[in-house]
Amino acid sequence: MFKDIRDDYVWSKERKILTEQETHINGLVSFGYNHQVNAKRPQDTHIHKNSIEITYVIKGEYYLFVNNKEYVATGGDITVTLPNEPHGTGIAPRAVNEIFWMHINADKIDGFMGLASPWNSILSDTLLSVKGYLFHADLTQVSNLHDAMNCLSQASPFSMEIGRNLIVGFLNYFLRNIKMTSKSISSDINHAITFINSNLNQQISLEQLASISNLSISRFKTKFKEETGVTPNMYITRRKISEAQRLLASGMSVTDTAFALDFSSSNYFATVFKKITSMQPTDYRKKYYKH
Repeated sequence: MFKDIRDDYVWSKERKILTEQETHINGLVSFGYNHQVNAKRPQDTHIHKNSIEITYVIKGEYYLFVNNKEYVATGGDITVTLPNEPHGTGIAPRAVNEIFWMHINADKIDGFMGLASPWNSILSDTLLSVKGYLFHADLTQVSNLHDAMNCLSQASPFSMEIGRNLIVGFLNYFLRNIKMTSKSISSDINHAITFINSNLNQQISLEQLASISNLSISRFKTKFKEETGVTPNMYITRRKISEAQRLLASGMSVTDTAFALDFSSSNYFATVFKKITSMQPTDYRKKYYKH
């Protein structure tokens, strides 16, 4: 049985959460903003009872582990989990990032999102029919969501109505573009990714990857970041640390893991591991290795 996580009201510089009690928007269980400046330990698998979760990444990385698969969202990406669907970050950390999120109870048809019939039913039905977990949009909605947060925090009925319209506008924007924006990787970049995943035990150069992709180095670097959301070097580091997590959990020592993945020293490996996962590799091994 997974824990049902519910948000409570918070208002600080780095974290803001408004609940339905503050917004008075039927169906908007919570609307949050978080600017996380330090990585935190993985988030346990949980659910949001009867609520869709929509997360909009402004910058940094947001990890989602759902249905036995890991997704990595970066700036401009949107993730979606459906009501009662177990999800968390898997073995990945709660990374340094800046995000907005919403928990939406789309079963509240009557007056859903303050809309009259039939528009309330159309919006709720469309949200519940979303297929997929990770989508790429853009960053054009960031200022609108900041405005929505500020408007909904005010007592003025006029300001709150503006905030509601901005929320509905964001949802319509997402649903209107969803079919065109599912993230995909081109074949040339996928060749590089396949090579990286098969050669984590050695140094991998940008020259190698560009050659495999049949692109110039500058074009390869640009295209790789456009399609994956991170630089090639960051992707390589993340994959090595992900493999390190698997090796440590299988019982391999920290030193052997470091050298198996071609880190120059166990100390350097520990530094990189902690930066990405927020845990020391010794602590990670102790927690996840089942004798």
